[in-house]
Amino acid sequence: MLGKSFFRSGTSDSSNSTPSNGGKLPRILSFLLRLSQLCLSLATITIYAPYLTRAHSAHVYYDTRWFYAVVVSSLTILTCLILIGIMSLNSFRSSVIPIHVRPLMIWDYLLALLWVVVTGIFGTMYGKEKPEGDKRIVQMKNAVWVDLALFLLFLGSAAWATIRVLKHRREERWGKSEV
Repeated sequence: MLGKSFFRSGTSDSSNSTPSNGGKLPRILSFLLRLSQLCLSLATITIYAPYLTRAHSAHVYYDTRWFYAVVVSSLTILTCLILIGIMSLNSFRSSVIPIHVRPLMIWDYLLALLWVVVTGIFGTMYGKEKPEGDKRIVQMKNAVWVDLALFLLFLGSAAWATIRVLKHRREERWGKSEV
């Protein structure tokens, strides 16, 4: 077997595949982490996409900041849907679809970087703004907090994958009984 899923345990013969995850709790936490990333990214796309729709209706150029935020949200949604789908399939099937941790770890770090850029862009724009009754400014200030939460969630999932990779590497090098 080339690897194992988040929902299966055992040993693997490839250093690039999912290391043993030690039970149901890590699998449930991984599932909940991806589900929360999915929900928050759906929230951000519903905040940023109307600005693009308004620009399209007015026949003006799209503001690249909002376009960038929608692209990052879309990438996040796609990633979460694929991973949640794989985790769900693996929990109900006898065969396992492998999830390779090292590429996923790199992708999580990349998405964390993209989210910190989104947070920086909109935090700079709306961080010091006084709403003074303007609902759009209040909405964008709240969106910055959601962006920050997504950055922290992806940083956490990347750190979790890093720990798993390092633990697996140590087990391969020194043997499971000595770790």
